[in-house]
Amino acid sequence: MPEIDLFVFPPELVAFLTSKAGVRKAFRVAEFIMLWGILADELGREPSRDEFIDRWDESVPTWYRRMEHLNAVWPADSSPQRVWEWRRLQLVEGARTKRRYVGGPG
Repeated sequence: MPEIDLFVFPPELVAFLTSKAGVRKAFRVAEFIMLWGILADELGREPSRDEFIDRWDESVPTWYRRMEHLNAVWPADSSPQRVWEWRRLQLVEGARTKRRYVGGPG
């Protein structure tokens, strides 16, 4: 499993996750979102549960624990896809904004 830089999550999101799930689960949720996003970007679409398990060499019980942690924050979500898409938009927009401020192509 790759090393995930959890600091790519803005402090406000980390605080929100922590308030909903506690510190330990908050970082597990953040990791799940990022791992999901890496795979979604590799595939160019929303991955299935089995694709996620295979890609990250995890067990089915681990998948369900990850979903339990995610659902502690977002009970209606059946995967991290919606949250990943929102976070990805933030990352892309942030990169565009940064390029504008430092004079790069925007």
